[in-house]
Amino acid sequence: MKEKLKVIKVFLKDWHQQHSQNMDGKIMEVKNQMSFLDSKGEETDLMEDEMVELRELSVNLHYMARGSL
Repeated sequence: MKEKLKVIKVFLKDWHQQHSQNMDGKIMEVKNQMSFLDSKGEETDLMEDEMVELRELSVNLHYMARGSL
């Protein structure tokens, strides 16, 4: 049991490092994509999948911002 917990600890540590590296860059990418879709939406109506993407980006940005605090 103790060995299994050690393996899980190592796995979780690696996972955390992979998902938290360059968080500022990831946030900037999301903001850039949101800005692109916002600009496009000002010129023409967004397609349904673009509106869904914009909502998902907004949720992701909120999630990432909370995680980087």
